[in-house]
Amino acid sequence: MSLASNPRRIRRAIAVVMAVLLLATACGSDASGATIGGTEVERDELLAWLEARGQISAVGETTVDAAMTAEVLGELVSYESLLDLLAEHGTVADDEDLTAARDRLLAAGFDEHSPALARLTRWQAGLDAIDAGDPGVRAAYAAHADLYGHELCTSHILVSTVADAHGVLDLLATGSDFGELARQVSQDPGSGAQGGALGCVPLGAFVPTFERATLGALAAGEELLGPVPSQFGSHVIRIDEVRTVDPASFDDLRRGCPWDAEQTHASLRPHLLEEAHELLEALDALEALESGDAPGDHLAGALAHVQEELGDLLFQVVFHSRIAVESGHFDLGDVAQGIHDKLHHRHPHVFGDTEVDGPDEVVANWDRIKQAEKGRTSVLDGIPPTLPALARAA
Repeated sequence: MSLASNPRRIRRAIAVVMAVLLLATACGSDASGATIGGTEVERDELLAWLEARGQISAVGETTVDAAMTAEVLGELVSYESLLDLLAEHGTVADDEDLTAARDRLLAAGFDEHSPALARLTRWQAGLDAIDAGDPGVRAAYAAHADLYGHELCTSHILVSTVADAHGVLDLLATGSDFGELARQVSQDPGSGAQGGALGCVPLGAFVPTFERATLGALAAGEELLGPVPSQFGSHVIRIDEVRTVDPASFDDLRRGCPWDAEQTHASLRPHLLEEAHELLEALDALEALESGDAPGDHLAGALAHVQEELGDLLFQVVFHSRIAVESGHFDLGDVAQGIHDKLHHRHPHVFGDTEVDGPDEVVANWDRIKQAEKGRTSVLDGIPPTLPALARAA
């Protein structure tokens, strides 16, 4: 798994469990920038990470979007906690691990000059260790699997700002009913209509800042907490119940969905074909709108449809890569590296000294280089037999 592709099912299930114990561990600084679930993050560290991840200069002198701050803070707490817990159980990345992790990130397109790369490399190495099922990872999970054997039952009131959340807390402190307030002021219409109720969900289902704040409040014996930032706004959270469930084994978590576990490269063929055709259909609809005088909302909807179908097609790439990982052949980073190398080699006018006179010559060079790479002698060589007849004729 990779920070670049971000397939969360296995990573979140395992990583959340192993990060929980560090929620009450402070960073040991008086210059605290934020506290999430009992974990303090130094102000200077948070600002530096905001600059690196958000590509913003002088964050301390700039107004930064609250949603970005919440997302970056949750990311920082989550991954650093995970690495600390892995280290407690003997899993620490060595130079070889870090080099491999860095190569994966670079192959996926990360900027080698980014100030965020060093920290991201450490995180990627940790995820690689989880992916490999290292003994230290298994030991960490076994020691704390009972933490995953719980569901959190919560309610919340979502408002725009921290000041608004403090206002809600003040009203609750003077006797206002939580459910009625949720119906009146919550900006989450789904839960607001239910008096703020979010139901009961397993660990890993909430956004990181929400979940860590809730777990920190549980550790402190509190039932009401806030303001808690997230990319959606500012939350006031009420813990309604903590239910006990049987924790999954480490191997069950790694196996994930039973349907997923049964799939092969061959069994996924019809799904890949279906997703490709759905993307083509979405592109046709977009082209039709762009060529006419379509209203802006129709065009936005068509673009959103294209985005959705691109994601579905990308998931097929991720899925096939995951199957290849499990059979010991290649991973998504290798796929990304392959297309990187191919594009580099077939664009000598960009990455080399070749000069071209217009796009037609670019295409001619591409075909010539490809033919040499593949050792093909006919223009028909390499045309897949599964291509529809009309497309083959074209």
